[in-house]
Amino acid sequence: MFCVVLVACLYGTSARASATDTCSYSVNTAAHGFCWLDMTGYSGAIGVGVHMAWTLPDGSTMRATMTNTGSAVGTPSSLPTWSGAALGHTAYLGVAGEPAIYGTGTTTITLSGITITDSGGNVFATVGFVAADAESTDKGDGSASSLSWTTAGTSWSQLQIMNSVTSGGPTPTCTLTGLGTSTAKCTAANTGDQAAYILGTTVTPSQSITMSYSTTALQGFAFAIDLSSLQVGKTISGRVTSTDQFTVEYTHHGTIMASATTSGTSTSAATAFNLGDPGDLYTMTDVAASGSLANYVSTYSCSNGTSGSGTVLPSGTGTSFGITTALDDQISCTFVNSGLMLTDAATSSTKNVVPLVSVTDTFVLSNTSSVAGTFKIGTPTVTAGSTVITPTGYTFGGTTYTTVASLQAALSAAGATAAGRSVSVGVVYTAPATAGTAIVLVFPTTITSGTSTSLIANGTETDTTAVQVTIVKSGTAQASPGGLIHYSLLVSNVSVASQNGTNVYDQLPAGVVIIGTPTCAVTSGAAVCGTITLSNSNTALTSGIGTFPAGSSLTYVIAASAAVVGTYVNTGYAIQPGPVSNTSNAVTTIVAISNGLNKTVQNITQGQVVGVVLNNANPGDVLQYGLSFTNTTGVSLSGMVFTDVIPTNLTFLSDAYGVLPTGITSCTMTAPAVGATGTVTWTFVGSLASGSSLSATYRSTVK
Repeated sequence: MFCVVLVACLYGTSARASATDTCSYSVNTAAHGFCWLDMTGYSGAIGVGVHMAWTLPDGSTMRATMTNTGSAVGTPSSLPTWSGAALGHTAYLGVAGEPAIYGTGTTTITLSGITITDSGGNVFATVGFVAADAESTDKGDGSASSLSWTTAGTSWSQLQIMNSVTSGGPTPTCTLTGLGTSTAKCTAANTGDQAAYILGTTVTPSQSITMSYSTTALQGFAFAIDLSSLQVGKTISGRVTSTDQFTVEYTHHGTIMASATTSGTSTSAATAFNLGDPGDLYTMTDVAASGSLANYVSTYSCSNGTSGSGTVLPSGTGTSFGITTALDDQISCTFVNSGLMLTDAATSSTKNVVPLVSVTDTFVLSNTSSVAGTFKIGTPTVTAGSTVITPTGYTFGGTTYTTVASLQAALSAAGATAAGRSVSVGVVYTAPATAGTAIVLVFPTTITSGTSTSLIANGTETDTTAVQVTIVKSGTAQASPGGLIHYSLLVSNVSVASQNGTNVYDQLPAGVVIIGTPTCAVTSGAAVCGTITLSNSNTALTSGIGTFPAGSSLTYVIAASAAVVGTYVNTGYAIQPGPVSNTSNAVTTIVAISNGLNKTVQNITQGQVVGVVLNNANPGDVLQYGLSFTNTTGVSLSGMVFTDVIPTNLTFLSDAYGVLPTGITSCTMTAPAVGATGTVTWTFVGSLASGSSLSATYRSTVK
């Protein structure tokens, strides 16, 4: 402990080092991860204790007091110190700053109070210290030249021999003694081989180290720290949700030393390598930045960039673990999150089912994660509106089970489903009798692997009871009071089986009375019209079809009339037994039309004016009759038809119609042959708005 006492005795004078001093790693691949201490801030004055501080690469701070107790001043120098030095030439190239103490004579430097404090304020219990020959100790520097290492910590060990610059071999030209003790010494023995030693020791904050060279020529040494370094990273093997993100971090005595978070669609993130306290515990943790780790299987593993280390490298399943590093370790750990995903079970679909029959809805459960998992079934629900339908069974692997528990037992017995594989399960229930009923099935499922469980994925399906019979109903759109209204009912069996005991019943709107006897005709298939009966004072039709083969249809035609102006909607119908779908209603508007139609006559041969209602004519004269109508009813009119009978003693010549107003799309004209007599008709297609007008003309010849 000579150095400690000596430093204490010479501590009366001190100076402060530059705040920019740091340590630097080699730029080439080196045998060890040594961080070489920059001595730029050291003054080198004899007997002066210089308080040095180095900012380490991870933000930690190293402090020590450097005191020269020799007879010569050593000054900071960059590497290599000369062209024959191994350090900086054959090993540890490109180290920044001035890590060497260089000079002649006897230079003895003691470092005491060596501490490293990390960014969380934690003081490292030990510091791995490295001291190296920064020049060459041989007889070329004088027969009595030597380099010595002294430590108050653990005994010196040989970490490395740097190859010779001259021969490339690793044999130095000095004799090394004292390995395994607190003092080691390299004494010059030969000349010309510039290989050099690197020794290591471990010290606590209360211990010191000393390096000394004694030479008549230039000589030097360099200091480095040999700690451990740690890194933690993340790999995402399939996200459950696209927005899921994760943070990995490691702590030292409860302080987060480093962390990294994934972002966007990136599947990886990692911290930089940071220094670690050898022999102390670090805790690596995986946490969810967004989303839930419960949907993932988290595994971890570590590697060491330093070969031959005895450090135990953890691996396993979980979101947290501890690791204790050793000197020179370069530990890299990675958490892998394998998303537990479930698809197809949440796929919605719709199908028609037959009323009052047993239905099996099948759900495909696909494990889309990267790890095997076991499916777990919740209690399926089947509802038809507010009515709950109790499933009658569950299917899996060709077997029907009566309870969810027995289904789950079968799934569990089948074992985990491999990544990318699927299983199919079914829910069995009886469909309700009412046509058009929506039946909603919800099938909750999770997937587990180890202790991790995915979110519940609800498989859904909406079934609808299939319609067996349809009615397409149409009718006269407009009629005058007492005019004919024709209703047409197309009744079809759209199911895949015959319907027995089908009865058609149509109740007409109040105020509409059936005229005559309705008719029935086979529209398609092998259906047979049943007997038609009228009831409710000739306002309702009933017809029994009996057996109604699949794919067959019948058309019923009803003639009726209404005496009162108004709108009549034929929605009344029924078919027993059901279910039935009515795809349309028949709406008829009864409109009273008066004082809307005008008729004029013009003698074309005599050049008479347009618009008169009485003309004189001679045999051979051509007369033009004009018809016009203005809708003054206050409602739109459709199905407009003009009809005029050619007067006696006239024969047909030609016909025409005027400009069609908006809403009237076309007009069809029918008339006798030229020279014949009869009726001229104009049929207008479309709707004539209130206030709009129609016009038409035809010409005839006087006999």
